[in-house]
Order: sequence, then structure tokens, then C-alpha cells
Amino acid sequence: MRLLPGIDLRQRWASHFKNWVGVCSYGLIDDPGSRISALMSGLETEQNPVIFYDAMIHAFRQYIGGMIYNQSDLHGNVFDSILHASRACTAAMYRGEELPLEQVRDLVLPYSGSILEVGSKGAAESYCAFIDLRVQNFGLKLPEILWDNKIDDESLVIVGVASGGLESALLAMDVIGMDRLIALGYDRNNSKVVAPGDGCLSQVNGMHVLVVDDVVQTGATLSAIMSELYEYNPSSITTVSIFDKIDLPLPQGRNLKLLRSNPFVFSYVQSN
Repeated sequence: MRLLPGIDLRQRWASHFKNWVGVCSYGLIDDPGSRISALMSGLETEQNPVIFYDAMIHAFRQYIGGMIYNQSDLHGNVFDSILHASRACTAAMYRGEELPLEQVRDLVLPYSGSILEVGSKGAAESYCAFIDLRVQNFGLKLPEILWDNKIDDESLVIVGVASGGLESALLAMDVIGMDRLIALGYDRNNSKVVAPGDGCLSQVNGMHVLVVDDVVQTGATLSAIMSELYEYNPSSITTVSIFDKIDLPLPQGRNLKLLRSNPFVFSYVQSN
């Protein structure tokens, strides 16, 4: 376990936020193909660590989105490289350390063609990788959450809900010291969980599962994802919602039990 330092992140990175339009500019590109192309160009040339981080997290989210919604397998050199690069950037940003720009470039740029191809199929969401104190709060309290729920990090699987939960899931990987991540999506049009490829969910069999999402409002997405995971016989399922937009009480049939707030933590209650 690598405990997160409780530093003032806004002060640490303040000098790099002067060009605010530059920091958020990737979120202004609506076309997925044009956006992923701009992101990869930014990763190749950008020196501002905050803008570089914004580009890296954008690219990761869009690449994972393309993989999930095209039912592709999340494995292989490309996935491993962009996952490790994104985790390294997230760890450095939230620990107040210098971002390993050249290391990240060495990991990601050799696979630019594949990332461009897959990322162009992901949704171009409006998103800015602002240094969010609620994500930091999650990282600071994660060891306590695991302890309270009697979760052994040696038998833990992290599930990041695409795409809003991926940044926090990367931070969880760093704090816990893990290099594995399962990414899941939720197709609201068809009300179903979307997993990349075949067999990825078999990894949760007998394991403690930590599901990380950005926001829970009605609980529909989270309940569906936890119900899907339960079919693969995990030892337990605990979920954390980073943001505080939840509507309480949750509707009947959500199978979720609220354990704590700040951040919101739920357990899954199996239906009779």
C-alpha cells in the first residue's frame, strides 16, 4: 500500500494552470477522430505537465471507450502500455511529483496508430482532467475503506466504470500497488453492461471487487454493473462513488446498501 500524501494540489500545480483554455481545449473537440488525433499530438509535444496530464487521461478514456463499445479484448501490448502510462501520470499528478513525460512518451507513442484507430471509435466526451480534490479525497481514504470492509488487497480486483470512473481507478491502482484493471461500460440506450471481449469478468471469481465510478445519481448504472459482476461469483463487491450527486433514498430494486459518505461507499445486496 502506497499511502497518498495529503498535499495542497492546487498550490502544487498552480503555476501550470495559467493557460486555462489550453488545459481544457481537448474537451472542445466534438469529433472523436479529430480529438484523439489532437490528443496524440499533444502527448508528443506538450511540456506543461497539467496539459500533458489532461491529454493522457483524455486519450486513455477515449481508447478504453473504443475498446469497450466495440467489444474488443483489453489485453496486449497497446492496452498494457497506455494503462501503465496513464497510471504513472495519475500517480505523479496526485502525489505532486514531476510527471514522467519521456517515460510516458516511450510507452505510448510507439502505438499511436493503434490508439488512433481504436480511440476514434470512442465517444468524444466533454471532459477536463482538472485536479479534483474529491478524487484526491478518495485516494486518501481508500486504505480506510478497504480496512472497514475487511478487503484484503492481495485478493482484490479493481473495476473502473467507463469513462468517468477511470481516473479514480488509476489512482486506486497506484495506492494499492496493482497493475490490473477491468473497465466496464453501461449502455443506457439498451440498459445493459458492456464488457470488452470475452472472459474478462471471469477474473472476479473468488475475489474482492472494488468498483470505482465518478457519480451515482439513481443507482441504475451501478446496480446493473454490480448485478453483472455477481454472476461471476466474487467474494464481495464494494463500490465507491467519487462525486456527491446522489439522490437518496435510492429507488427500490437497486440492491445497493449505503455504507458511508464522503466518498459514497456501497455494498451489493443480493436479491432473494
